[in-house]
Amino acid sequence: VGKPVRWTKNVKLSKSGKLTVDVPEKAYNLNVNKVKDGVKERLASVKEKKAAGFAIAQEKPTKEIIIEEDVEEVEVEYETPGPEAVEEDINKHKKRITISSDIHYTDILANTNLPTEVNKESIKLYWVIGNSKQIVEFDAYDNNDNGLIDYIEWKVPSLSSQTYELEITILNVQSY
Repeated sequence: VGKPVRWTKNVKLSKSGKLTVDVPEKAYNLNVNKVKDGVKERLASVKEKKAAGFAIAQEKPTKEIIIEEDVEEVEVEYETPGPEAVEEDINKHKKRITISSDIHYTDILANTNLPTEVNKESIKLYWVIGNSKQIVEFDAYDNNDNGLIDYIEWKVPSLSSQTYELEITILNVQSY
């Protein structure tokens, strides 16, 4: 969450001629490498704005990379924006975290800082599905080594937009 995602796409051409490769519309930092006998040679980079070997035609929802050089195999590397997290404090011990992206990702590592430091047993993380909640496993961390949890991470298996609720139960002498 919050970090760009790096992709590598390898394409082999069955016969020589013009080759096109589709990448997501939001792809950036594009690099195209010619691969011959396992050796990579950079054809061009979008950042450098060189036309040596390929051109990009904008087509929604993808970009089409047209490789005009005679190649048998290319490796296209690019980045896409990572998923975003929006946090909303519900109260002093509860917050809602919405993880979303226009790009469909799988196995996203999500995280949040706890509003207060507690024992792991006091923490509950739920995946909110409509009007119901499903408990979610998480890894807990004590970043300041004081014996209390202040940060958690969990895996989001598949994403377009998902909402989670973090709940912390504080037991004191009165409530006990």
